[in-house]
Amino acid sequence: MWYLLYRQRIGRYILAVGGNANAAELSGISIARTVISAHAISGLLAALAGIRWSRACNSVSHRSATIVDPFVRRSRHRGAALSGGHVSVFGTLSAS
Repeated sequence: MWYLLYRQRIGRYILAVGGNANAAELSGISIARTVISAHAISGLLAALAGIRWSRACNSVSHRSATIVDPFVRRSRHRGAALSGGHVSVFGTLSAS
């Protein structure tokens, strides 16, 4: 993490935007791109930590997807929009 923040350009941009967004913008740093990149890096690191933690706790099973999958399919079929739009609360509740 130290190497990313202090030795890479994206890290210096993240520190600059976090310290003073107006000064960073005036120096030519794209604030939107930097914030999105910071969130993407954070999400990736959180996912890797979650995978590592679940493996350390022996909580990963090849059957876990098959247990949850029918519920996701039923809720999607009965009205739970996974990507926004119209949502039917009754349809979601009836799926579970």
